[in-house]
Amino acid sequence: MTWTLGEGLATTLLAKLQSDMAAKLGALNTEYATTPEDGNVLPDVQLWLTSEQELQRIHSMPAVFVLADQATFHTTRSSLTIEPEVSVRIGILVEDVEPDRLRLRAYRYGRAVAEIITDALVARTLDEWTPSTEMTLEYSPILAHNSAFIIDATLSATFTKSEDR
Repeated sequence: MTWTLGEGLATTLLAKLQSDMAAKLGALNTEYATTPEDGNVLPDVQLWLTSEQELQRIHSMPAVFVLADQATFHTTRSSLTIEPEVSVRIGILVEDVEPDRLRLRAYRYGRAVAEIITDALVARTLDEWTPSTEMTLEYSPILAHNSAFIIDATLSATFTKSEDR
């Protein structure tokens, strides 16, 4: 095994979101009985991003980003095993021409991300990564973007796992 730190966590979370997001959005669309006519259907994710540079070149939305911000760990001379604490942000950027509908979509996309991660933790399918702090779901203010509006919902958390080198 090797130390993967932030890269390992970001890769694990992105893979889980990619595999489960379409089904989760379908379930939420069914639960809320949305239709294309009412405009509240949650479209499938168009982009999956893992770097700030990619965020600067977004060409379609919704877009999910997974960014590991920091890894904190301690080592000793007698062991190459660490238990890093990795801070991560999982966000989804959404665009719409109606601000009220946009806010509603942000809430629902945020719920989708939170449920996918929570379900994965319960099922232990995040490659042994576990949260070491509570998770926080934040929503940005709505901003004007070209002829539409944009918002993001971001889940922040710190995860840990034992890693050997």
